[in-house]
Amino acid sequence: MSLLTTPAWLAAMSGRLPPTVALRADGVEAHAFVQHEPLPREFFDLQHVLTTTAPALPITREPIDSPPWVPALTVMVPGYECLPTGPRAGDPEALHGLVSAALAHDVPTVAFLYTRPGPLETVLHDRGFTRVPLSMTWDLHLPGTGITDYLAAFPRKRRKEIRREMRSVADVHREEPDLDELAALRCQLSRKYRGAADIAVERRKLAALAAMDSITLVARPDSGNAVGFAMFARHDGDWTCTAVGFDYTDARSRLAYFGTAYYAAAEHAYAERVRTIGYGQGSWQAKRSRGCTGTPLTGWVRTRDPLLAEALAVSAATTRREVL
Repeated sequence: MSLLTTPAWLAAMSGRLPPTVALRADGVEAHAFVQHEPLPREFFDLQHVLTTTAPALPITREPIDSPPWVPALTVMVPGYECLPTGPRAGDPEALHGLVSAALAHDVPTVAFLYTRPGPLETVLHDRGFTRVPLSMTWDLHLPGTGITDYLAAFPRKRRKEIRREMRSVADVHREEPDLDELAALRCQLSRKYRGAADIAVERRKLAALAAMDSITLVARPDSGNAVGFAMFARHDGDWTCTAVGFDYTDARSRLAYFGTAYYAAAEHAYAERVRTIGYGQGSWQAKRSRGCTGTPLTGWVRTRDPLLAEALAVSAATTRREVL
């Protein structure tokens, strides 16, 4: 089971998606929701995901006129993956039943967003869903037993660059989170990429994440104010980066991102004998250049609306991943 399907994660992300409905078939289930109103800039809004150039989704596409994108049933969990669970989650017959349960809802459009390669994608293809490449999710698979092995995996020139970055990073400490301080940093990130932020909402979410089995790494130069942080949750022997935030008014925040999210994280992960750190989507250049490997994520949509079907065909024909 992925961290993203655990009760603790779903509770922490409560309210992040519209109210959910449970899809069930024999031995398999999935989280879904019905979207009734457009929600621009949200990465579960079909029009945004499939027709706009979004910085977090490294794809290109042609402009598409606005057909009726809602209502639509979307299958995914907070964290932007589609992850069926249950003892038959990899069984094509059971997955056909799950898709049938989705199509049985009284909405014209059904979408499975951010699927990984596997049997579900084969079933969706067989059931006539339109395939649109979306993005990549990134994982750092730690080699060997320590940070020296991590560095040794890079070419010589890149290894020297990383060592220079590590020396320049503001002091990073493992700390008990000061939720007010971290929420303020998180709001800066939210305003930069989403245009708005609510500090009370960010604080509640961080409190729920911190209550999980988690650690927080904080860049705090000279014991002063934090200029950045990264929070990680433990699950099944691996880590997942669940939240980051930075003070963009401080030039040191750029290196604080690398220091908290990658270099110090790798050192602490080695100490706990962690093999994999999951980072999710976005910032692909930073992730790949620090040793992460990507897994493609895909959107699958089927609709009874002819105008939307035409728009989906255009999106599928003109969209490509820039990272492979």
